[in-house]
Amino acid sequence: MTSGITVSAHVRFERHRKGTKRLVTTTADSVDERPCGRLPRITRLMALAIHFDGLIQSGAVANYAELARLGNVTRARMTQVINLLNLAPEIQEE
Repeated sequence: MTSGITVSAHVRFERHRKGTKRLVTTTADSVDERPCGRLPRITRLMALAIHFDGLIQSGAVANYAELARLGNVTRARMTQVINLLNLAPEIQEE
């Protein structure tokens, strides 16, 4: 006969080199803490792409070529950043 015991736990995985993941043990107090440190470059570029798209949608700038000129980058680099918006939403959230 089974008992009516339910066990729940909070787990967190950290990414390491070459895509490996490691289970990190947490306590109830440390679950809400965010790891401190720098954000990955791709995360910052994704946020930049979303911001640039907002500038275009609001009409603050005319087009991506103008953004490239204002940011002192090539139009090709601007295209690379903006193309991050074409990723699936699940990948963007990751």
